[in-house]
Amino acid sequence: MNFNPTHKQISKAELLADTKHEFIDGEVYAILGASENHNLLSLNMASELRNHLKGSPCRTFMADMKVKVASNFFYPDVMVVCQDDNDNEYYKTAPVIIVEVLSKSTRRFDQTDKRLRCQRIPSLEEYVLIEQDKGEIEVFSKKDQW
Repeated sequence: MNFNPTHKQISKAELLADTKHEFIDGEVYAILGASENHNLLSLNMASELRNHLKGSPCRTFMADMKVKVASNFFYPDVMVVCQDDNDNEYYKTAPVIIVEVLSKSTRRFDQTDKRLRCQRIPSLEEYVLIEQDKGEIEVFSKKDQW
């Protein structure tokens, strides 16, 4: 996915837009399409998590569900939510797992600023980075002090 800064406010218009947007520190960034490899990795991870969590109260979401972190909104590639988090049908506030498939254009942000912001979510247990070009997975775990 690529970041493309724009200067619009996120509103109900986001629901009708052709392009998704993340809201970071008062700025709006258009999220452009992902590669085939990126999509396949995200889908495989979401499928594995969904199958593993079957029968539990946890739900697995993919790319179109936002997570709210303080006053920011992000689109994780994959997210797992295990508690009642239905206050808004378009974003979640209490994920336990967030997975990001790294792209050249988002790698630095996903590894640093986005990760550090998401680690402040009280419910978050793991933040996972998948390096699509190298076949590497890095897991940041709350139980290991991140």
